[in-house]
Amino acid sequence: MNRSQMIKSTLFFFVCWLIGTQCGWGQSGHTAKLIEGAKREKEVIIYGTMDLRGANLLNDKFRESYPFLDVKLNRFGSGNLVPRALAEVRAGKQLSDILQTNSLGLHFLRKEGILGHYVSPEDGFYPKEFKDQGYWTTTNMNVHVLAYNTKLITRERLPRTYEELLNPIWRGKMVLDASEQWLALMVQIMGKDRD
Repeated sequence: MNRSQMIKSTLFFFVCWLIGTQCGWGQSGHTAKLIEGAKREKEVIIYGTMDLRGANLLNDKFRESYPFLDVKLNRFGSGNLVPRALAEVRAGKQLSDILQTNSLGLHFLRKEGILGHYVSPEDGFYPKEFKDQGYWTTTNMNVHVLAYNTKLITRERLPRTYEELLNPIWRGKMVLDASEQWLALMVQIMGKDRD
C-alpha cells in the first residue's frame, strides 16, 4: 500500500468514527483491502493543530475501533503545520498520514497538489459548507466573537455590523487577532471584492 492509499484509508477510518459507525459493518472489497493495508502499516502519523485534550479524546476513540494502529500525534501551531508539510513533500520525505488544521491551510496544501483525493462513503452525511469534497471534512470549528468592555462602552454605542468597526471612532480602541483565520473569516463574511 503506497502512502497516498494509506492517507485515504486513515481519513476513511476517522470519518467513520466521527459519525459513529463501525467501518467493519458491510465492508466492501475495497474497504477490506484498505483495512488490511492499515494493519500492515501499523501506525498513523497525525500532524495536528487541535487542542491536546480534544485530539487525545479523538485519538483514543479511534484506537478503540482500530487497536491494530498506533496513533502518533505531532502538534503544531497553526502557522507551523503547513510550512512543515510543504517542506517535507518538497524534500521527498512526507512523514504524516493525516493533516488536521484549519481550512485555509488545507486550501493552500490542495493548491500545491499535496492532498490526495478520496470521497468517503460517509461524505453524503456532511453539508457542502463543512467540506471540500474529497479533500477535507470539518471535524471541529473555531467560533469567532466580538467582545467589549462594558465599563468603557455602552450597549447603545456598540457597532451593529463589521463595517461599523471601520468608523474612525474605534481607531486605537480595538485589539484583534491578526491571524490568517481572522482575515479569511472577514473575506468570507464581507466578500473578497469589498474595499
